[in-house]
Amino acid sequence: MKQNKIELLDPSLLDSKEFKIVDYWIKVFKLEIGWHYHLDLVWQLKEIKKLNLAKNDTIIDAGAGLGLMQFILASLGYNILSIDFTDRKASKIYSSIFNIKYEKKGLYENEYVTHMNNLFSITKNKKRFNFLERLNFKNIFEFIRTRIKSYGEIKFITSDFSNLSFIQDNSISAIVSTSAIEHNDSIEKLSFSIKEFERVLKKNAPMLITTSASDKATWWHKPSKGYCFSELDLIKTFNISNFESNFDKYPNVLLNIQDSNYLKAKMPSFYLNNPNCGMPNGIWDPKYLPVGIRKFKD
Repeated sequence: MKQNKIELLDPSLLDSKEFKIVDYWIKVFKLEIGWHYHLDLVWQLKEIKKLNLAKNDTIIDAGAGLGLMQFILASLGYNILSIDFTDRKASKIYSSIFNIKYEKKGLYENEYVTHMNNLFSITKNKKRFNFLERLNFKNIFEFIRTRIKSYGEIKFITSDFSNLSFIQDNSISAIVSTSAIEHNDSIEKLSFSIKEFERVLKKNAPMLITTSASDKATWWHKPSKGYCFSELDLIKTFNISNFESNFDKYPNVLLNIQDSNYLKAKMPSFYLNNPNCGMPNGIWDPKYLPVGIRKFKD
């Protein structure tokens, strides 16, 4: 049996070659991302590369939104089922490079959807997603390169990932989810999602989930509308056994993140003067840590 893992994400991940890939695509799209997402994306990419998947294998990105991981994976030749309960439309920058299709399974509303809509309305008012402003050499180069290189297809599916009844059993090569599961309405509902992930994964295929971790009891981070999970609740929720963990290094990883000039400098501008985000009002004061969970299907 392959070993499961619960790993607090340390800034040392930024020294890897996978970070260069993540950073490249951030520059392609001129993106600003959440304060710890650089670590989430690098960790997931490192884990995916260990699997030696075949081109055209199907990967689910659960709670993908318009997040970067689905586009990175598609650029590597994988087909992506991008599942989110919000109704999304890719901008011209994305659709000019990637083959994106759409499928609706239902519309869902919860507190986090409202939170994200409010957050992005602030960003749009600042014209940060203006198409012409975001054109640059790198995304023009990718537009040309995708015509001669086989990128995977991305299918935007509007659905709650606690119900994946439209996906066959044992059909998915991997599942990624980037800091999305903590925004479930309840931990009980999240457990249904994990069971669905298990059902659709192929034998010995992994889910690679990043979320927020606490060294205390699980608590609700009100500004970002998300749970910060204790190690015990992660173990219970994911029904995880035979695992390695570095949770005993929580104080050290927290200190490393607090001292990371890179992460501090890359904190997105839409945090400024905004109390409802992962780092309220852009004040560098991490209250939780990013954590990666690698769970293989038995």
